[in-house]
Amino acid sequence: MERSNKKPGKMQFIKSFYNDPFRWSLVKSVALFALGVKLAREAIGMDLMAPQIQ
Repeated sequence: MERSNKKPGKMQFIKSFYNDPFRWSLVKSVALFALGVKLAREAIGMDLMAPQIQ
């Protein structure tokens, strides 16, 4: 049985993102941007310039 007739599947599509430097960079950039947005939403009420207790 030859596998050459088979169409590429979902796993091959996902692997193509890792093997292509442009796509992999794009995936990492989008993921880090989404993480930054999530962190910014969580830190809305946080006072970064709060006075230190002595």
